[in-house]
Amino acid sequence: MSIARRVGTWLERLVYVVAGLPIAIHGAAVAATSEARLIRRAFARRYWRPSSIREMSELAVGLMVAPVAVPIAALWFTVRNGLTTRRREGKGLAGQFFEQLRLYWAAGIVGPWYYILSLHRDGRYRAPTFLQRCEVKRGIYALLKSDNPSPLGNKQAFAERCAKAGIRCVACELVIDSGGPDPAALPDCDLFIKPMIGEGGKGAERWDRLASRTWSNGSVILGDEALLARLRSKMRPLIVQKRLKPHPALECLTSGALPTVRALTIIDEQGRPELVATVLRM
Repeated sequence: MSIARRVGTWLERLVYVVAGLPIAIHGAAVAATSEARLIRRAFARRYWRPSSIREMSELAVGLMVAPVAVPIAALWFTVRNGLTTRRREGKGLAGQFFEQLRLYWAAGIVGPWYYILSLHRDGRYRAPTFLQRCEVKRGIYALLKSDNPSPLGNKQAFAERCAKAGIRCVACELVIDSGGPDPAALPDCDLFIKPMIGEGGKGAERWDRLASRTWSNGSVILGDEALLARLRSKMRPLIVQKRLKPHPALECLTSGALPTVRALTIIDEQGRPELVATVLRM
């Protein structure tokens, strides 16, 4: 992993620590429902029990920077959004600034969410009803994950499992690591390349075919040997897929990216998968 990615990941985790602090201290007491209190008590237990030296260091740094970082962030977003909000809503700049601090302490509201969610209107009532991202990423997911996680986080294994079960999926055309393959093995078509193990689209790249054995990512144009050398330099296994395009009926609604359907499942009380939500992602 590059230094920039390591720093970015560390800062993201640090934001979760800062955002989760007031929730971990007293969030369960102000939760609107018994279910919310249950979730926040579980998050608080996880928050104050770091499972590694890394998490202990993140907690320590987060506790130190929170008293400074939160007011600075509130001031920054007030400067950026406050005048427009005052003109539309009639709420003064000082009132917006101090309300951000109050909502942070009451419900863990940080960053731009005060303005994005229009909490300057009725944040006193709505802010405690949100399940914060820090609660999901640093609490709920950890509680729900099994001690024996699914091996299908490996995208190659996932494609092979689908093929074996007769389920249509985007095939894995090629695996790239430090030792291979031959440049000629790259499919001579539009390519979509992503880490073999990863999530959230991080590290994904699209390379459009311009001519035979020549591709572009919109910034550079490379032949097969140069492209393969560039991908090998990332020092982690990657999978190569043929780029899929939107259906003609949907293409006019997209920017060219492939729309997908996200289906969210959980394991129910009987150990069976249950579909709980679906959404068309555009």
